[in-house]
Amino acid sequence: LRDYVDPGVPEVLVLELASGSGQHAVHFAQALPNVTWQPSEMDKGCMDSISTYISRLRLKNVREPFLLDSSSSWETWGGLHPDSLDLVVCINMIHITLCPCTQGLFKGAGKLLKRSGVLFTYGPYAINGVLTPQSNVDFDQSLRLRNPARGDRKS
Repeated sequence: LRDYVDPGVPEVLVLELASGSGQHAVHFAQALPNVTWQPSEMDKGCMDSISTYISRLRLKNVREPFLLDSSSSWETWGGLHPDSLDLVVCINMIHITLCPCTQGLFKGAGKLLKRSGVLFTYGPYAINGVLTPQSNVDFDQSLRLRNPARGDRKS
């Protein structure tokens, strides 16, 4: 992310979808002080964890998390406005959610990112149809056993 955050810009606004425990928000907010990080989650326990991180570490550039269901229209995403975000970050969500969540992520990012904004996704992606390392293959299989609609997207 450092390559996309100009330290000369007073505020870079980032939305993170599926923020989990908040560990990414904390890491990036501490490393990039001109970033204002907006975490979001579907899980109440995760939202509580993020709030605890913010409070204990006294982070001024991380906002309180809000509930965000990426399968819902971007208009429901915490009052965000079109063309208002510099970055949208999504780490380890795409492979564990259903396709409407991924589709919503791309639709929402397309509306909310500024013209020069960037969407970052991270997760276990297959390269030329091959998923590696073995731990990702095993995790993918466990996801598919629970729900065949989850796991690495083949197409």
